[in-house]
Amino acid sequence: MKYILDTNIVSYSINRHAHFHKNVIARLSSLAENDAVCISVLTLYEAEYGALSVTEEHRERVIKAREIMRRLFDIIPVSENGAEIFGRIKKAYRQKTNMPRKLLDQHNIDLILASSAIAEDATLVSNDKIFLDIKDIEPSLKMENWATEPPPSGHYAYRKRGKWS
Repeated sequence: MKYILDTNIVSYSINRHAHFHKNVIARLSSLAENDAVCISVLTLYEAEYGALSVTEEHRERVIKAREIMRRLFDIIPVSENGAEIFGRIKKAYRQKTNMPRKLLDQHNIDLILASSAIAEDATLVSNDKIFLDIKDIEPSLKMENWATEPPPSGHYAYRKRGKWS
């Protein structure tokens, strides 16, 4: 299987003090050898902004986390196919929620991430509730929440790129 991790899941995996760190690491450790774990280039965009937005005393830690992210996860670009899916999902989401356009635009990254997962035939892994609403609109979105769901039994350890601990 192919998984695309949302920024919150990546953060939990890297930050040993995060509330959901152990849950996410357990899920990563339970993946099969041939499973692919990816992040969107948009997650890198968010990491770059995060590195510039923290105080000086935290900047080195955030930059180190960003480098770990680049090393551990394959990075997928946005695509033309994803753009078509995005347009369809965003329109349907606005119709469903009746959300004003300016407020809706604040969810563009989430909508693009969901569209990318569909275009890549990947499972989106996130702890954001917006994806449950998107899944109602677009049932082809496969998603999991590794922050709260235990790993399924019978899975193998994931060892593609390094330690998950």
